[in-house]
Amino acid sequence: MTDTLPYAEVIGDPIAHSKSPLIHNFWLNALDIEAEYRKTHVTPDGLASYFLQRRADPDWLGCNVTIPHKMAVMDFTDDPGGVRERIGAMNTIASETGGPLIGTNTDAGGFLQPLLRDRWKGRSAVLIGAGGAARAILFALTSLACPTSQSWRAMRPRRRRCSTMPG
Repeated sequence: MTDTLPYAEVIGDPIAHSKSPLIHNFWLNALDIEAEYRKTHVTPDGLASYFLQRRADPDWLGCNVTIPHKMAVMDFTDDPGGVRERIGAMNTIASETGGPLIGTNTDAGGFLQPLLRDRWKGRSAVLIGAGGAARAILFALTSLACPTSQSWRAMRPRRRRCSTMPG
């Protein structure tokens, strides 16, 4: 048995601005769940080392993923839901000690649900952006047969532009 609580975290670069721990820890406390939620600065060069260390930690439950890692984390996860091919970005990684890291994407569903409620099927949309969240939103819009125009600017030379769905 360890002395620490089970925990999950959000990873990114930068990450200091994240309010996720404040929100998640509020609800963990309110629901009397003995766990904690953290934020951890992980650079692109440190991603492989991060997953290696966390996989060995029996208290680590997984992580949420933000800029700039939503596409890169796919190299470290199993993908039973076909997220890699359908969306091309993951924002949630679940872990079971000694088992695989399972990646998924909750951005697409979170964006899709209000569109379904408001009957957006077939309506037009303009999508500004090309990162991991934009890929998830494009997936959601495509699933509703929404004609979509996409616009973005390359902030960094290495950023890949997303104008069509992966696969």
